[in-house]
Amino acid sequence: MSIKMTQQDVAEWILDILVNELGLKSGDEVPFQRLKERYRARKGDAANIADGLKFAGDQEWLRYDDIKDTWHLTDLGHESAA
Repeated sequence: MSIKMTQQDVAEWILDILVNELGLKSGDEVPFQRLKERYRARKGDAANIADGLKFAGDQEWLRYDDIKDTWHLTDLGHESAA
């Protein structure tokens, strides 16, 4: 039986990966592919990651750079992960 995660749950999980697992600080960036790999390593459903990233972007926790295909951790995102 799998637990249904909300967009917010997924976004918070992503912040935890970035801050507590990868050690990112405000302004640091992570390639989308690396983030996706870490999320899937935690047995996260890859189908949910886009919704979680959208939520995190809407909350201004993360900012996407479409040229480099990277996500930047904002000050607010770093504080929210703590």
